[in-house]
Amino acid sequence: MVAAFFLISLGWRCQKESANNVSQPGALKNSINSSVSSVSTVVNSIKSTDGYSVITLNDATQKDVEAVTDTVNIALADIAGVYDYNPVQLTMGWNIPFIKFFQKTEENPLCIVRLPQSKMAHPRTMFHILPADSNLVNDYIVTVSDYQYQRILATSALYKLAAGINVAGVDAGNLTIDASATTSAASYLASYNFGNGMIATLKTTDGDTTVSTQTITKEGVVVYEETVQHVKALVTNGDMMGEGRAPMMGDGRGPRGGQGKFPKDGEKMKMPRERNYTLTIGNVTIKRNGGLETTQVYVDGVLQQNATVEIVDRTDDAQGPSVGRTRNVKITFDDGTSATIAELAGNVLGDVETIFSSLRSVYFASNIVDIVAGNIYLAKRIR
Repeated sequence: MVAAFFLISLGWRCQKESANNVSQPGALKNSINSSVSSVSTVVNSIKSTDGYSVITLNDATQKDVEAVTDTVNIALADIAGVYDYNPVQLTMGWNIPFIKFFQKTEENPLCIVRLPQSKMAHPRTMFHILPADSNLVNDYIVTVSDYQYQRILATSALYKLAAGINVAGVDAGNLTIDASATTSAASYLASYNFGNGMIATLKTTDGDTTVSTQTITKEGVVVYEETVQHVKALVTNGDMMGEGRAPMMGDGRGPRGGQGKFPKDGEKMKMPRERNYTLTIGNVTIKRNGGLETTQVYVDGVLQQNATVEIVDRTDDAQGPSVGRTRNVKITFDDGTSATIAELAGNVLGDVETIFSSLRSVYFASNIVDIVAGNIYLAKRIR
């Protein structure tokens, strides 16, 4: 009984001392500097991985599957098997030539594709047969364990992908995507596991309330996270300055398609307004809520009452504000000195933005996995 009381008392005292420590002068400045350093270390480690090369891959190709029809439904079962890159000339109906680039060599419930690493370095050459291709080695292996590519005209879409990548016998990580869209709402989740406990995740839900979160974790601990919430509200054209979005409405394609109509002066329309914003760097969290007049900063969950925070957006951003693009955060510490997140973090914010812009576009999925799946799918239909 006494021992239990002693342990409880000790635990309470430790918590109290911890709270006191983060409230001491200089605690915020020390914490933000340490946290920025930790983010930089993790991001630099990510950049050194083969997985970073996978997600930042960018080269112009053309999707074969897009030419089939506006309605597409390809599941993992439709492309299951082991396929080797080995181009063979075929003929479709009306003597239309078609090159079957991937030959099925084994049965497998997954879709395992073996390609030359040199082709992956320049994906545009993947679907062009070159004289030296006969000497290529299929040492770039993509193992797809979940796949669904469904599109119904322009009304809805569903996309799922889980893939592991191995380059020349070295594990390059795992990519996961889960996305869906209708004419009124959309959701998107993309995550890449780089190995060594490092994971980057981008999650967005879009509707009357839009929430976007981008997170980097190390061994399950958040080292960087930024969340922006927008709520659509009725506004009158002519009073929309500072909303951070182009005024679009009416034709169902919305601001992403860039084809919306500009409303007349005095006309009501729904526009997204930023409601909440949270930036977490290590044990420092910066929050701006719609109901608060000021932005607050916390260390280990403890409000830093003698510090002030100012958020400045340099320009409108169609993708939403982010410290990696157009937003800057200025902190004035309890000693009267100040610094911006951009000044403290330096180039690491650009690297963070590269990671998340790559997860947003996911070139590897849309122009590698999908185009390979499309070629396999078409080849099965015409054989």
